[in-house]
This record gives sequence, C-alpha cells and structure tokens, in this order.
Amino acid sequence: MGGALTAGCRDGVGPLPDGGGLPSPGPQIMDSGSASEDTGTELVDGGTTGPRPDSGPSCEPLTCAHQGLDCGLTDDGCGQPLDCGVCGQWTRMSDEGAREGSRLGALIWTGAEVFVWAGINRVGPPTPVGGVYDPAQDAWRGVSELDAPPATTQPCATSLVGHAFVFGGSVPGSVTNEGGYYDLSTDIWRSLPQQGAPSARTRPACAEIDGKAAVLGGARREDSDGALYDPATHSWSAIPSSPVPFDFPVMVSTGRSLIVGPGPWLAYDVQQGTWRTLPTEGAPSQRASAGMVNTPLGVMVFGGVTANGDRLDDAYLLTENPDTWTRLSTEGGPSPRKPAVMAWTGQEVLMWGCQRGCRDGFHFNLQTQTWRPMARNLDIGSPQEAQGVWTGEELIVWGGSQGFGPQSSGWRYRP
Repeated sequence: MGGALTAGCRDGVGPLPDGGGLPSPGPQIMDSGSASEDTGTELVDGGTTGPRPDSGPSCEPLTCAHQGLDCGLTDDGCGQPLDCGVCGQWTRMSDEGAREGSRLGALIWTGAEVFVWAGINRVGPPTPVGGVYDPAQDAWRGVSELDAPPATTQPCATSLVGHAFVFGGSVPGSVTNEGGYYDLSTDIWRSLPQQGAPSARTRPACAEIDGKAAVLGGARREDSDGALYDPATHSWSAIPSSPVPFDFPVMVSTGRSLIVGPGPWLAYDVQQGTWRTLPTEGAPSQRASAGMVNTPLGVMVFGGVTANGDRLDDAYLLTENPDTWTRLSTEGGPSPRKPAVMAWTGQEVLMWGCQRGCRDGFHFNLQTQTWRPMARNLDIGSPQEAQGVWTGEELIVWGGSQGFGPQSSGWRYRP
C-alpha cells in the first residue's frame, strides 16, 4: 500500500440540516435599515454628531486555527467564507493480484467491496476476468467464471441487495441481453432468466430501486424501454417505452423514481409503473454524457457535451414532488467537462476527472453552493474513462486507459 501524497484534514463541512433548503450562493448581507453610509458617528446632545464609544467591527472573525481546521472551506463566524486550504489524501491501491486493466467495463460498490467486471483489455477483445477489491485489506481476489455472463464492453452494473448485478453490452460482432447475479461471499454466479428480459443492447443504464435492478435504454433510441429484475423471484417485469425516445442514458435512483437523462429529462415511477416528462423550465439544455448523482437534497447534474462537441460546466439540482430544477453556482468549480466520477459522500459531492483525460477534482457543498479543489495527485496521470465509487469513507478510482492502453492501477482518496 503506497504512502500518502498530501496531508489529510478535518473537513469542516457540517451535517445536512433537517429538511435542508437550498440557500443562494454567496454570503448573506444583513440590511442595516438605513440607506446612508455608516460613518461610525452618532447623534449627541442637541443633534450634533460625534464618534461612537465603540466604532469597531461588531463581529470578530474566527480563523481556521480558532475552528481547529487546517484545510477546507468554512465560514468565519461573521457570514464570510473562509478558505483554510486544500484537503485530501491520495493512496495507491495494491497492484498485487489486481485483475487485468480494462476500460468500458463495470465497476460498482456492493457495500463492503468493489466489484470489477469485463471491459476492453490491452489486446482488444473483452476480457472475462473479474475482480473483487477489499479496501479494508487493500487486497484483490479473482471472480469465478463458472456460469458467468459473457465478457462484454459497455455493460451496465449495479449493487443489488449486497450482490453484483451485470447486464448486456457488446461482444465481438453483436450485442447481448445476457447477464448475471453474483454473490461475492460465495463466489457463485446465477444466470439471469431470458424470459421477460430486455432486448439485446449495449450501453444500457442500471440502478437499484426498491430491492430490484432496473435496466433502461441503450445506444439506440428504439431501446427506450427496459425491465426490473427481482432477485427474490428470479424474474423480470417490463418497463414500457418512454414517452420520448432516448439513447446513451445516464440514470440514478432516488428511491421513488428513476431519473433518466441527459436529454430528454424523464422520470419513471416504479410503484405506479408510469413515466413522466420532467419540466423544461430551468432545466439543463440538451446534452450528452452529463454527470449525475443522487443526494438527500435532490439529483445533481453537471456538465456534459453539446451536439456540436462543446463541453459544458453548468450545474443543476432536480427536486421531486413537485419536480423542480434549480441552477447551482459554478464559481470556483471545474472546467467544462464530461465528468468521469461523481459521488455523494453523505456531506458533499465529489467530482473527479473527465472522460477525456484530466486529473483534477472538486468538492461541492450543496447547502452553501461552494466548490473547493481536491488534493492534486500527479502520479495518477489523466486516464480516460476511469471509473469510481464512494465506499462510505473514501473515493476509489480505478481503470481507464492512458498511453498504450487500459491500466490496472487504482487510487483511494480520503477527504
């Protein structure tokens, strides 16, 4: 296990308030009740003016040291932002026993371990090799290929009741609708049933909702339908085609709905079995490859690329009941990009990298709408199409391609 690259810190970001609203960005300005300039004088005998007994500031700002912080963005106690420096610590993951490097495969967090499957290896065809990484032990182990699904590129995957669920993707010369349900504790695969399964497709989106795995969409607009897999009954139930066709979807689960983007913006209510089109007022423009992550305050959307190939750096928050879009501040935030990794830590959003090779990252506090940089890691390089997951304690970034091909190295970032 490699050494730390930068010193860590206490974050200084507080817990979410109950029913937390979304304040406007920037410091709050208190109205003094007067339009005139405060000159530090007051009326005295006979209406003449003289100096106040105390014309100094009414608030004594707190320093980072006063608050026990050596990094992070906080408040000085007087309503002004206070920058205490860059936080974070990068540590290299063990390479011993690591699975072969790949890109365009599957990477998920199952609740205790990281699961990696398929993708393009250094030679070119999809590799059947899977791997499981245990961050507590900083150790890798292999995945059985008995009854495993085909090795594919661009499958979708999600954690499902502590197991790994994998579906679809491309095999040489065609696409597939095969998949598997993998038990990490026993190293046993269970093939998914074909009856009721979605049609063969590549680049579908997967998410866990209500104890089921949802599969939606793909690389073709005619694949704007999907299905829900229930591991308790080992069966599929259909999701009808959306009211507006879509392709190359990005999808997150809010627990109530499946939010599908990045254009058109749609939602599917699993309990009601109905689609709804999200409002266009205040919504992100049409784009591809936007970053999306679910948070307790709503679904955050960042960046992406237009039909003309222009990268974007705008950010939005979608809240439900009623469906409403809010534009978020991007002052001090990332450059225009298609984010590689977005994750919710329980306190803030982490965004790292991009799909075309950049190596910087940012923390974003949704409550204060403030950005601050992650610690830089020059050794990680700038892998394209790297993937990442949040474990509850740290961000794990793995794979992607750089230089001569896919890489098998990974890094851990602890805020």
